[in-house]
Amino acid sequence: MTDDETRARAWWATLSPADRAERQDELRCHLDRFGIEHPTDERGWVMAAWESENA
Repeated sequence: MTDDETRARAWWATLSPADRAERQDELRCHLDRFGIEHPTDERGWVMAAWESENA
């Protein structure tokens, strides 16, 4: 696991399940708008949310 992934997982763990779901919904909309495929696993969602948060 990379340092970035470790930080992303630690950050994700601080979010409530409702916050996680809300972030996933927002990301789905953004990804759909640009024709980008959705992550296929939890790691993908964690990293995508982390990147979005820190962009």
